[in-house]
Amino acid sequence: MLNQSIYDIYLLFPKNHCFITKFLFLATNNQPIIMKIILFFLLCTSSLTIFAQDTISAGQARDYIEMPMFVKGKVVSFKAAADGKTTNYLNIDRPYPDGFFTVVLSNSYLEKQKINIQDLNQKIICVKGKITTYKEDPKQVPQIFNPESLAVLNK
Repeated sequence: MLNQSIYDIYLLFPKNHCFITKFLFLATNNQPIIMKIILFFLLCTSSLTIFAQDTISAGQARDYIEMPMFVKGKVVSFKAAADGKTTNYLNIDRPYPDGFFTVVLSNSYLEKQKINIQDLNQKIICVKGKITTYKEDPKQVPQIFNPESLAVLNK
């Protein structure tokens, strides 16, 4: 009665699930439009999880070394570059030397983004970039150097 053709669609869902869900669709000559709509819906909803990006707190950054992430926190202290130096530091959620996450900004980055480092003090920010550590730092404090994006969440 049904002229059946079976479509196996495997969707891999990220975000720590790492399992494969198998969808079987039975189609007849009268149902290809419905199948295309269902397939389109499933692909759209699965792509939302593929492109979803988690935002982590500064305290969680140590668990994401060498990974690109969004990190959110409050700038509690900063160090502007001294004369002849080009590196600026934003300490997130804890002041130096007890900090557990730092945003490192070069002078050229600040100029290019038109950011005044003093204006960021006591602001909640969200930065996106690869979390690394400075190899010569004995504490190995996680940091993002010249983030891809820096947004002030409270003005």
